[in-house]
Amino acid sequence: MPTGIRHVAAGRRTTEWRAPPGRQVTMAASNGSQVVIALSGGEIQLFELDADTNGHLSEVAKRDIGCEVAALTVQPLSSGRTRSQFMAVAGVDSSVRVLSLDSDRPLRQLAAQALRTTASSVCMLQFGQGTTATIYLAIGLEDGVLVRSVIDGVTGQLSDQRQRVLGPRRVTLCPLTVDGGRPAMVAMSSRPFLCFQANDYSGAGASGGQYQCVPLTFAAAEDEDAPGSSKIPALPRFDLAAPFSIENCQEGICTTSQRVLRIVSVERLNETFNQVMVPLSYTGRKFLPLPPPKLLSGQVDAAQMDNRIMLAVMEADHNTYNEETKTEIREALKKIKVDAGEEGDADVDPPAESQVGTYIAGQGKWGSCIRVVDPLTASTSFKLDLDVDEAATAMTVCYFYQLKDNRPCLVVGTATGVDPHNPSRSAHGKCYIKTYLYDESYNLQLIHVTPLEGVPSAMYPFEGRLLVALRGSPTVAPVLRIYELGKKRLLKKCEYKFLPESGGIMWLDVNNDRIFAADSRDSILVLRWRYSDNQMQVISDDTYPRCITAAAVLDYNTIVVGDKFDNIAILRVPSDAKDAGAWGRPVVEAEGISTLRLVPGRDNDYVSGNTFKMDLIGHFHVGETITSLQRVTMVAGGAEIVIYSTVLGTIGALYPFSSKREHNFLQALEMHMRNTAASPSLSGRDHVMYRSFYHPIKNFIDADLCEVYYQLPAEKQRQIAVDMDKTPQEVMKKLEDIRNRVL
Repeated sequence: MPTGIRHVAAGRRTTEWRAPPGRQVTMAASNGSQVVIALSGGEIQLFELDADTNGHLSEVAKRDIGCEVAALTVQPLSSGRTRSQFMAVAGVDSSVRVLSLDSDRPLRQLAAQALRTTASSVCMLQFGQGTTATIYLAIGLEDGVLVRSVIDGVTGQLSDQRQRVLGPRRVTLCPLTVDGGRPAMVAMSSRPFLCFQANDYSGAGASGGQYQCVPLTFAAAEDEDAPGSSKIPALPRFDLAAPFSIENCQEGICTTSQRVLRIVSVERLNETFNQVMVPLSYTGRKFLPLPPPKLLSGQVDAAQMDNRIMLAVMEADHNTYNEETKTEIREALKKIKVDAGEEGDADVDPPAESQVGTYIAGQGKWGSCIRVVDPLTASTSFKLDLDVDEAATAMTVCYFYQLKDNRPCLVVGTATGVDPHNPSRSAHGKCYIKTYLYDESYNLQLIHVTPLEGVPSAMYPFEGRLLVALRGSPTVAPVLRIYELGKKRLLKKCEYKFLPESGGIMWLDVNNDRIFAADSRDSILVLRWRYSDNQMQVISDDTYPRCITAAAVLDYNTIVVGDKFDNIAILRVPSDAKDAGAWGRPVVEAEGISTLRLVPGRDNDYVSGNTFKMDLIGHFHVGETITSLQRVTMVAGGAEIVIYSTVLGTIGALYPFSSKREHNFLQALEMHMRNTAASPSLSGRDHVMYRSFYHPIKNFIDADLCEVYYQLPAEKQRQIAVDMDKTPQEVMKKLEDIRNRVL
């Protein structure tokens, strides 16, 4: 209460302490035997439980810090101790002070630290016991930054300061325990974070494990009817939090979010990601976000539409039936009378497909559909089943400039009778491009169907038009084509016919006037489109025939690719190729005048192999086939990174260095980790040979190997740090800073 302290002892004996007249209690903190309060005006008072007087709360000391108190905290009690050593108090003067709680000189200032802004909350965490314990002081600031420092267990001095941006809102801290009594802390800003120390590594140093600060997600209870509740993990905004313990939830967290009260428990503490599976009818081939439909004013609430995010999922499976045919087969099987014998039951339904598998349809048979999924509820909003034996092969969202209201269209490429084992050399049936519009409920409406002579393998929007790559076959050559929206079908406006016939274009992307095309066997082609001539020409290609499985454009000249042999490569178009847009290389004549060789109607440079060759900037062997590459920013204020996924389910990140000094630091650490005998091998063989399995590793640093530094014994950590002219804390701080920019 703001006027004093009320202490309820054993036997319900109650004692009260009243604040001086005209002053109120503004802050309070306690542990098992000590209570610290802050009075208005900046005065701090310390109380302790006196064991000689049966737990009577007595005043021990007081101190005036000279300014109003913004936050305070007390060190948790260690095992076997009756009082703590330190407390911390933050003032409105943008500073934090560490005070002693020793009985000899209580509330003596031991250390002080200036802050960038006023602190909103402070918290002490202690990992370990005795002389090997590590005491952290966490400080939440008003501008959304979490500051963490280490308190020396003997002198109380602050060191090893680290910062992390949690969000735009003020940071509120709440200490608690998780995973069987392990100390932890919830840091609440625009979203909540859980700070804890990971499980002890084998042979770890005095720190006992790696300090982690990870975002909290939660899955709402099935009977929760709160606004915004969902089945999938959500990132809520916690306003307040406190430890909660009952018989069936001993380490829970009681939280408030606006007008909703939730009780949550922390599970799967050491997992990086939280996930929920959405069942599909067929194998998911591709998915992309659907932008909100821009309808005429008055038809839908614009604010409501902007908050909705839908995903379009393209599903297809070979050697299977579509849903309509499966239903007919099930109905036919039910009509078949089978003699069940004495103990059998003839009326038993056939087992589910998830248990025994689906019906085998045969070669060239496909089942496919387009599904619209609401990611907030993990439910299917709309499902469109394609025709019998028709497979969806490509999909994109395109804004055609012919639509006056600028509504997005979902464009799907389909084909029948496709052989997935040898698609470029086998015959196929009919191929189409189907164009759909969708309303505010995301129900797809077919506009028209455009027949094609080849299988559409990739599509991408381009200047209000549609860029389509058609795969070659024994009777049709591969082609890259640009379409416009017509009244009854898509209209051909431009095409390029000199594509390689080996694999086929499987990925497209556009950056300004450059078109990046990835071939499944012949690596990357870079084309340029000229508006004046409405023509395309290859200006650069790769020197090595990579079997591309995924790619992502980094900038106007650079692209990152992954191939089927588990490699990631970064390629860059040479700077001389910027003058190759006028159909040809610059040619220097005898007089020294630079002119351009015009090639009307043909691309002789690419056919003759005379195009500019892309430079190999970096190469790295991952060890698993890459299935996807995306350039994203995972956290607010973090670095832009490249996320990759693999066929075995791994999700990794490629982080670009922000400075040469950072690169040199990690390069030196990687060299020491390769040479140290105490570091376990990630692959069971020499590290350089493994990462250079097909090509020598170039301009990549293996951060997985660098993070093995946490697992080394303390003496080995110190030896490596001394060789790098640093301390072990500085090495760990640098690794943690890089990880915080990613996650």
